[in-house]
Amino acid sequence: MRFVLPWLVILLALSGTAGKAAAPASPPARIVAERLAGVEAVACDERGGVFVSLLGKVGTAGDGAVGRIVAGRFEPICTGLDDPRGIAFHGGKLYVCDRDRVIQIDPHDGNTFPFAPPHAFPARPTRLNGIAIDLESGTVYVTDSGDTEGNGSAIYRIAPRGEVERLAAAGAVPELKMPNGIVIDGPSHLLVVDSATGTLLRMSLATRELRTIAQGFGFADGLVWDTFGRLFVSDWQSGRVFMIPRVGDEPTVVLDEGPGSVALGVSYATGELLVPNFDRGTLAAMPLHGLGWAAAAVPDVAAVPGFPDVDWTAWTGEDDDGRPREMRPIALTPAPDGKQLMLATQEGLVLTWPAASPQAKASVFADLRDRVRHVAEQNEEGLLGFALHPRFPQDGRAFVFFTRKEPASGYVNVLTEYRLATDGQMRLDPASERVLLEVERPFWNHDGGTLAFGPDGMLYVAVGDGGFSNDRLGVAQNLDSLLGKILRIDVNRRDGSRPYGIPTDNPFVGRQAARPEVWALGLRNVWRFAFDRTTGAMFAADVGQKHWEEVNVIRRGGNYGWPVREAAHPFGANGTGPRADLEEPIWEYGRAVGQSIIGGCVYRGRGIPSLDGAYLCADHVSGAVFAVRHDPDSPRAAAAGIVMRSVPPILSFGEDAAGEVYLLRAAATTSDAVVRLVARRDGAPIQDPPSGEPLATR
Repeated sequence: MRFVLPWLVILLALSGTAGKAAAPASPPARIVAERLAGVEAVACDERGGVFVSLLGKVGTAGDGAVGRIVAGRFEPICTGLDDPRGIAFHGGKLYVCDRDRVIQIDPHDGNTFPFAPPHAFPARPTRLNGIAIDLESGTVYVTDSGDTEGNGSAIYRIAPRGEVERLAAAGAVPELKMPNGIVIDGPSHLLVVDSATGTLLRMSLATRELRTIAQGFGFADGLVWDTFGRLFVSDWQSGRVFMIPRVGDEPTVVLDEGPGSVALGVSYATGELLVPNFDRGTLAAMPLHGLGWAAAAVPDVAAVPGFPDVDWTAWTGEDDDGRPREMRPIALTPAPDGKQLMLATQEGLVLTWPAASPQAKASVFADLRDRVRHVAEQNEEGLLGFALHPRFPQDGRAFVFFTRKEPASGYVNVLTEYRLATDGQMRLDPASERVLLEVERPFWNHDGGTLAFGPDGMLYVAVGDGGFSNDRLGVAQNLDSLLGKILRIDVNRRDGSRPYGIPTDNPFVGRQAARPEVWALGLRNVWRFAFDRTTGAMFAADVGQKHWEEVNVIRRGGNYGWPVREAAHPFGANGTGPRADLEEPIWEYGRAVGQSIIGGCVYRGRGIPSLDGAYLCADHVSGAVFAVRHDPDSPRAAAAGIVMRSVPPILSFGEDAAGEVYLLRAAATTSDAVVRLVARRDGAPIQDPPSGEPLATR
């Protein structure tokens, strides 16, 4: 139930309305359930189960309920509640704001647990309303909207064991009047909508400072992220729902179906925005894909064994002690003349075979296992990058980025050059190694390692921030460090004592206290980048720390924000909102979709025409494979969708000379480790699960 007093109505009328222009082609909403008297909030579990809270009569104890929606009907799970409002799902349990307490409900049997009873709060709450949960730590944040005048309103943080801390209180913080919906904006900030002022506020958890981000949302009520970083706000008074593509962008109206829209939810399983309407007692669902993330043209893609007839006896599936060993392919690339294919593995073995021979025998192109450090428990080390010189048939050089086995202590990655053996065999001579670059790291993780020659003939190198987490040494923003960067060097000449050349158009050449090799900075751990073979654009996937994975278009001198930004969100105590000097990702996704992005390539093959021009990437943990479409004149992706769900863990992508794309996965057999993406057709051999399987089942 909402309280709108005459003074508040006047205030809202004077405040104006955000997003006067509706988003184009907003998809229609469908009614999921009706006759939900007093419906207040909605939440979903990982498998798409939908749960709602029914308020009952405001102020009346014992007539509220929480239940699930099944076939359009409300099935109660827990009854006898007081005034249940905000609900959230985490760790298999529902968390519910019930007037002056937060309770935990087991959705299977309806049993309740007093997670934060009234006496746990610094002052007895009046009207607990919005709720958000940090999925990593389990910390719960709630708002208290206070009485009808906003008196007693506050924002609280509740530790996983139930200890409550007040972060802000009305009166002490001028911006806070009647807080309602709340979401987590990175690990160190919150976003809150205030019903009394119609504003969107950002709170720094480090300083407790509140700043106004946007205004004009009327009686702002619900607040929710979708999986791709868009923010939705509901206005109970007008019933409109606003979308903010990125915080700082102009809001647009995506739904306007009359007064009563309250707390919002997102079904990650169905890809829909869920909108309860208190006044009408309905729950509506609106497809998210029609709001700028088109999914209608996403093809149905399958994976089949990549090279089923190649003889792989050069690679053995067991170690020196006879124990099973999985293949961990890192790079698959054709020779520049297209005659050979190369497959590099993380342990330090590079195999090759004739591309035109379907029943060829793979031979050892390079065996660097005696110098590559690869420990199974520290699986971010090893041979991490491999590239052939663009004129390899004439030049005969290959470049490798790997973790050095020696010294035994410390962590050192090296960029090395090898030459073809002089005996006429298709293999590298290990004795020809020439070290081009050494990168010392403070920790074993966040190595980066991708190597690729750009259309300009320069060698580009991705270097991670060196771990452990949070870029605690501050290297990604330090131009005097190679860590957390993409480098660009000229391997066809030498500058002074350097075994390579510095391109004169590198962005930081001549700048004091800056490494001239740096091409882009502010990156956490770019795990695979690639150039579009048609346009030359450089796409990179940067693995997130806490909540968001991101795709970037890498530009000369670009600063991609880490560690003050994680994707398009503030990060850390010094986290910041959008800034003119920081590049924003073209696309991002949250932890409900996956939690370790794997960069791929822009599809330019002929086997799947509907994917032409789409950037393909994947998630290491969930196995989701994405297609992202981007207009180079736009700062945002135009469309994105899951094209298939593969078997994790996915390690990397590869291409052949024809532009067909392969998934590289950790697996016990080569047929599972290297698979080719194909358009699904009737009768096609299918190895992986069909698309449409709920992501949460992985």
